[in-house]
Amino acid sequence: LLSHCPRPIGFLVAQKSMHGLIGFFSRLFHCIPVARPQDTAKSGPGTLSVLQGEKLVRGNCTQFTKLDPSKHSICPKGEEPLRIKQINSDTELILNDAPKKDIDNKTYKIFDKMDQTQVYAEVWNRLAHGAAIGIFPEGGSHDRTELLPLKAGVTLMALGTMSKFNKPVYIVPCGLNYFHGHRFRGSVLLEFGRPYKIPQSLGTLYTTNQREACATLLQTIQQLMETVIVHAPDRETLELVHLVRKLYQPTQVQLTPEQYIVLNQRFLSGLKKFKDTPRVQKLWEELLAYKSELTNLGLRDSHIEESTAINGFQAFWLVTARFVLCIVTLILALPGTAINLPIGYTARILAAKHQKEALAASEVKIQGLDVVASKKVSIGVALTPPLYFLYTAIAWWYFGSKEAILTFFGLFVLSAAAIRFGEEGMSIARSLRAIIKIKWIGSKMKDLSSLRKKLQVEIRDIVNELGPSVAEANDDQFDDWRIIKDTTLSTSTSFKPNITGRTNKPFKPVNPWKSAIISDDEWKEIEEVQQIFG
Repeated sequence: LLSHCPRPIGFLVAQKSMHGLIGFFSRLFHCIPVARPQDTAKSGPGTLSVLQGEKLVRGNCTQFTKLDPSKHSICPKGEEPLRIKQINSDTELILNDAPKKDIDNKTYKIFDKMDQTQVYAEVWNRLAHGAAIGIFPEGGSHDRTELLPLKAGVTLMALGTMSKFNKPVYIVPCGLNYFHGHRFRGSVLLEFGRPYKIPQSLGTLYTTNQREACATLLQTIQQLMETVIVHAPDRETLELVHLVRKLYQPTQVQLTPEQYIVLNQRFLSGLKKFKDTPRVQKLWEELLAYKSELTNLGLRDSHIEESTAINGFQAFWLVTARFVLCIVTLILALPGTAINLPIGYTARILAAKHQKEALAASEVKIQGLDVVASKKVSIGVALTPPLYFLYTAIAWWYFGSKEAILTFFGLFVLSAAAIRFGEEGMSIARSLRAIIKIKWIGSKMKDLSSLRKKLQVEIRDIVNELGPSVAEANDDQFDDWRIIKDTTLSTSTSFKPNITGRTNKPFKPVNPWKSAIISDDEWKEIEEVQQIFG
């Protein structure tokens, strides 16, 4: 975000992170520390239960009388914090708001209420003077496939600025879409949504009915965030949507990261809208069966796609060529890998330790992969300089100053070579294993290939039938709306696998987005943003 935004951003950072390497960079970039209730949470004794729509909480072996409604709130495991209105006894209390679903005999944590007066004052002051504030409205990191309920703090910051300083405030939704983010060399797509100017009417409402104004704005922010991320209810749904997109996309078409995200969003939107229709339900069951069969065989969909074009001679040639390339690339990667082995090993061990601690302390993390990713990065950044200086000092001691200088710069060259050749070598090794397995199981591949073609035809037929309803457009408008045109889907092209397994040519949309599509009102709004943001 910092490297792609033209204006400096002051991020809100958890106060517990304001130490060590992360704290150093946070202060360097003028971040604002925020104390979070979950960082000081304590486990409460016993368990509690409350029915959906009711405010009476019943406890089992609890000690509610030790709580203070003005200082504490309770958070059942896996749920949102609940504010306390009144305490009746050790086993009964009344909530301010009823929960949205039943909570049955769950453990809970006790949150301390935080005084954020200084945080809000700093944010309001910066916004009033034209600065930008970066905030993660979910209130923390996680590895779920859906947005967590957004915290109301972002609305208080925006509407408070409008109320106190009579200045317009814009919200720019930013989506971070990770691809294997917890692994080395994982990637991320940063997507910016359209700036949203908060209506002055909400600022006026904030002065008379703060709660209603914040709730309205929070709902809008939720909708804005869902336009820039792939928002799935669970991991299984997300994996199947990826599979649907892969089957729908022709082999000769290579999508840009932006098109990839948008296409997944559209499939999720269509699934949400038509999930109860018999045809979509039947397709979903067939996709589950296909994916389960692939998992049992240890294969991916791309292996089935490629297998239809590989005959016996091609298989022999590919196995031989890829085996040689695999050995060569891995040998070239070996020196750099050995040099950085202490960093990789240490990062892996410490990241796994922090992962266990984070899972034990968090109510929302599933596998704690977000913690693994951040810890590997911070540990790698912290250990690389001293290790490289140690190697340089050893070279200086044994060989002299010139050799030490060559060693220092050579370390970076070898590390870069290890990354490049290591990635290619592992990719080739995986494809080599897949080719051998494909030919080994023989006739089973024909059945899977036939099933894949059937699913592909069904998905494209359903898109043609239901797509206009998802796009809310007629047939002509739908054709312009499509990322992959119908003519591209119907074109039959042979697929010839190559040594690296990469797609052959990039996809260029037939009707690229043009500025002329923007209305006069939209241009006026953009000009206002540019004037406000300088």
